[in-house]
Amino acid sequence: MKLITADASPFVRKVRVLILELGLQDSVVLEDAGPITPVSINAGLNAINPLGMIPALELDDGDSLYDSTVICEYLNQAAHGPFFPSDPSRRFRTLRLQALGDGMLDLSVALRRCNGRNGSIAKMLKSNAASIRWKIFATVSNRLP
Repeated sequence: MKLITADASPFVRKVRVLILELGLQDSVVLEDAGPITPVSINAGLNAINPLGMIPALELDDGDSLYDSTVICEYLNQAAHGPFFPSDPSRRFRTLRLQALGDGMLDLSVALRRCNGRNGSIAKMLKSNAASIRWKIFATVSNRLP
C-alpha cells in the first residue's frame, strides 16, 4: 500500500499514528504529494483521489481510498486492530470521538490558513474554538449524549 502524504497535514499525521499503532509501517510506503494548495492541481494525487486532497491510500490492487476516517477504518480492519469495535454502542462512541477529533483538526487547519489574513474571520474561528472547548470536555467526560 502507498499513503500519499504531506507533513503539514494533521489528517496525514492521524493516519500515520494509526499505522504505527497497528504495526503496519512495513506494509505502507509513504510518498510525499509535493506542493499542494487549496487551488492547485496535482495530477498524481488527482489520479488517486479525484478531490485532490490528502491523505490518500493507494491499495495493492490499484484501488484507492481517501479521507483519513475511511483510511483509518480500512487499516484497522485489515490489521484486525482494536480501534473500531464491532459492538454498535462502542463503535458509535468511537466514531463520535473520531468525528470530534476531526472537527478539531478542521478548525486548526482553518485557523492556520487565515492567521493574519482576515481579522474578522480569525475572530469568528477563535470564538468558535472557545465555544466548543466545553463541549469537548463534556463529551470526553461523558456529560453529553
